[in-house]
Amino acid sequence: VFALATKSFFPVFDLHSKGLTALSLAIHLPKPFILLFGGVLVGFGTRMAGGCTSGHGLCGVSRLQTGSFLTTASFFGVGVGVSYLIEAIL
Repeated sequence: VFALATKSFFPVFDLHSKGLTALSLAIHLPKPFILLFGGVLVGFGTRMAGGCTSGHGLCGVSRLQTGSFLTTASFFGVGVGVSYLIEAIL
């Protein structure tokens, strides 16, 4: 609201991410397609795991549900692994 009131609001539609830019150039796909594919994967994983990362991490783990512990560990493990993989490739 302050940015709009002071006319200093300038929307930027680029993520300014070096990793996304490098990945886009490496696999010759535009950034929106990569983001769309990532979103589809997140949706598929959410459906397969029976909930989102926040739901399992906050609610399921606090209720000591075994499935939520495993799911949260999987989310974090795969996230760390993929980030190292992308860093190694790029």
